[in-house]
Amino acid sequence: METIKFSELGRELQSFVDYGIEFENEELVKQAETQYPFIFRKVTDKSGILNLKNFTGVFEFLGKSIKVSSSKIDPKDYEKMLYDIVEGMAQLPFDFNTPTYERFEIKDIEESSVLYHVFLIIKHILMNPKENMEDSFESIVSNPIRREERIDIKKDVWDASNISFKTIEGIVNSPSQLVLLQGDNPLGNTALAQAIYNKSRSQYFPTQVIEPLVIRGFDGPENRFIKYFISLCIEIIECFQEYVLHQVLAINKNQLLIVCGYMLEKLEEMYNHQMLREVGQMKYLPFNSISLQKREGYKNFLKFYNMVYSSIHILFDERKSKLIIENKDIAQLYEIWTFIKMIDVVGKCIEQEPISALKVKTDEVRANIGYGIRIKYLYRDEEVSLSYNRTFRKGEKASYSLTLRPDIVLEIGEARYIFDAKFKIQKIEWDQSVIDEEKEDESFTFKNGDIYKMHTYKDAIKGVKFACVLYPNPIHENIDFFEEEAGSSFGVGAIPLMPGKGNDNLIRFLNERCFKGFQ
Repeated sequence: METIKFSELGRELQSFVDYGIEFENEELVKQAETQYPFIFRKVTDKSGILNLKNFTGVFEFLGKSIKVSSSKIDPKDYEKMLYDIVEGMAQLPFDFNTPTYERFEIKDIEESSVLYHVFLIIKHILMNPKENMEDSFESIVSNPIRREERIDIKKDVWDASNISFKTIEGIVNSPSQLVLLQGDNPLGNTALAQAIYNKSRSQYFPTQVIEPLVIRGFDGPENRFIKYFISLCIEIIECFQEYVLHQVLAINKNQLLIVCGYMLEKLEEMYNHQMLREVGQMKYLPFNSISLQKREGYKNFLKFYNMVYSSIHILFDERKSKLIIENKDIAQLYEIWTFIKMIDVVGKCIEQEPISALKVKTDEVRANIGYGIRIKYLYRDEEVSLSYNRTFRKGEKASYSLTLRPDIVLEIGEARYIFDAKFKIQKIEWDQSVIDEEKEDESFTFKNGDIYKMHTYKDAIKGVKFACVLYPNPIHENIDFFEEEAGSSFGVGAIPLMPGKGNDNLIRFLNERCFKGFQ
């Protein structure tokens, strides 16, 4: 274990590595033990062990800025996982992904786990390089929806510039505005005076006339919606910022606050734009507006609103959300990300979009376990489903006495395929030549014990053909599958699945071993 003096901290450290830290005084050790109990352990009065675990990025430790890197996933990949989760959730056919005619307020997202998820959504739509809020707002500003209102105003006749039928009608119907021309007044020679003379046999001329005027402005329902959504985002970020400020144990607290400040700056710049200054408060959600649905920029804001609204129905349970907020736990995020990627992969295998998405309790008996997701497809008259956090208890579904809860379950008819996300695995080494059961146990390393757990899933849960580990590997892309019999689809395996990498190997694997009978 490497030992570092506290005064020399500042260089890059690795996640999942123990570092001995030597302090100048006992007070610093007490502060570290109090503020960072999850990553720091006191050894002596002036020393301790620091292990950043799953954290990646810049970490503030007792005033020292430490850059933490991972050999498996760098900060860009972490952000990529967040973006994939946000986009994937928004595109699933949940019943809450359809537009609602009732607005939601900040009080609807007061729970910290929901608030964090909404924060991630807004961060995504502000910083997504492909389709973001700023670019969409610029499209709106360059070609905004203008409200036109036609009004009639009275003008002195010599100031009138726009003559219409209403002008003539107003002259006829308003004799009080006519004055008698005396003598050889040159106005008597005008076409207007002659027309009046022909009707009244007297030379009259109007002092005022009615002029139609078209007023163009931006204060319409669509622009009011844009202003409302921007203000809602500001309110949410301010609420999340306040929440983070009071989190003593959040190890990425400073990073989150910096991001909040950046986001608020961007949002307030849009809110204070000249175009929105004359726009009033939204009275109703104008979802029936064709312009809001089709017009460039506006349709993106409608999509953004639906993403934020959908995020109230979170994928994270309270425990996982807390880990992701306060500890920036990559392993928890990776587990959720693998499910989102599997949805995409299954869709590509069968060339079908999901027909439904449901949020379900993962355990009917113990509601505090949290919630899972079940995605359903219809493929060649066969139901295909993909479940997250599905519970199998002894009896109808499982033969073991313990409750099993694999991360991902793919079901095609009666057949089941299990996938478990294991961020900690570096590589797979399994000696298939070992026959003796006792020696077989010894042939597994600690990390390869996760492969051994796949046997438990396969043997205990009815209908399971294979169980595979999903793990990140930036170098190795080949799938390791250990068949029970040569050429069969029964067995256990390990599948590399990495943010930013292609999924071709996984698609081929599923097509060959899961969907072959349907091709």
